[in-house]
Amino acid sequence: FVDPTLQKLIGQALDNNRDLRVAALNIEVARATYRVSEAALLPQVDAGMSETISRTPKQLSTTVPQQALTTRRYSANLGVTAFEIDLFGRLRSQEEAALNRFLSTEQARESTQISLVAEVANAYLTWLGDRKLLILTEETLATREKSLNLIERSFERGIGSQLDVAQARSAVETARVSRIAYQRQVAQDLNALTLLVGAPLDAATLAGAGDLDAMRFVAEVPVGLPSEVLLRRPDIAQAELTLKAANADIGAARAAFFPTISLTGSFGTSSKTLGNLFEAGSGAWSFAPQATVPLFNAGRNQANLDSAKASRDIAVAQYEKS
Repeated sequence: FVDPTLQKLIGQALDNNRDLRVAALNIEVARATYRVSEAALLPQVDAGMSETISRTPKQLSTTVPQQALTTRRYSANLGVTAFEIDLFGRLRSQEEAALNRFLSTEQARESTQISLVAEVANAYLTWLGDRKLLILTEETLATREKSLNLIERSFERGIGSQLDVAQARSAVETARVSRIAYQRQVAQDLNALTLLVGAPLDAATLAGAGDLDAMRFVAEVPVGLPSEVLLRRPDIAQAELTLKAANADIGAARAAFFPTISLTGSFGTSSKTLGNLFEAGSGAWSFAPQATVPLFNAGRNQANLDSAKASRDIAVAQYEKS
């Protein structure tokens, strides 16, 4: 768009429009979700310190003679909890799905931005058209009022009839009704522009709008563009990325049928007293690999796989539609 007034309105809309702001914030949500999925590929290391105090009553004490015991234990360790070894690609499929949804959300924002620009342009053109019609209606009203004045003078001098006067008055009232209708329409057009721009309209900006017939709105589009440029449309790119994400969901759902291998381990120190916690010989460690094989879950994994395949088919249809 090359019209200066329209460019200003579009710039304000891109800065203030709430729909575009929501689309941009959705990108932040998708980016954070992708980072969560990506982090699952790496082990999570936690550091901790703890103190355990326990009391054994006299009746249960194993000391001789029996007496109540109060024991303390201090520990400090670094630990990895349930780190999954992604042998069958479940985590990578989830990460790929999250990545494509993140990229799809970016394309959705681009599509929202293009739609917003188009809506502002349409609303601006509608306002210009209705404003021009209002000006024509006001000119028509002024002409008909002059005609009514001439007919009334002629009737007073005995030229013409009461019917001519009545018809002229009817034409004047019709023009007044049309003027009120276009005044209302112009006000509605300005309200629509205000909603799209997301802020009160600047009177100085609107004052710069020229005549509809003499304005140049868009630059010349070059001829001979290949049809492949359609693939650059953000709505098509969004549909394609959504399809890729749905296909990755199938990989994650299929991997749920295979064993899950996870590692849990810790290394640190342990002592009965806090002062001896980091002395030589107080080292302690544990290592606990675990393999889980799904045997029976009442068809849950199969239902998840069927759902993922159906979602993929929906994404295929939506891509073809785009």
